Amino acid sequence: MSERIWIKIGKVISEKTYNVWLALDKGLSRYKALLDERKQLIDDTKVYFEKNKELKGLLKQYMESEVTIYIYIYIYKYILIYINIYKRKKKNYIYKKKKK
Repeated sequence: MSERIWIKIGKVISEKTYNVWLALDKGLSRYKALLDERKQLIDDTKVYFEKNKELKGLLKQYMESEVTIYIYIYIYKYILIYINIYKRKKKNYIYKKKKK
């Protein structure tokens, strides 16, 4: 008796309807996985945004410090010295060429 009941219950939904439900379940599972991935990416983006904000603050603090200004002055002086040396070498080279 109970066996027949289970057989009847098993035939309540047609095979076509069952296949539709299987396809729907499969599609919704993929969609959920996609949404979970997007959620993770959004969370990662928020973390990166906060880190970027922190790094911008540190960079601003570094760029406005006195040490950085002295480094800029040192680099500027070095560049000027290098340019003067290059100009002298070029001038001497041209002068030597004219002598020959």
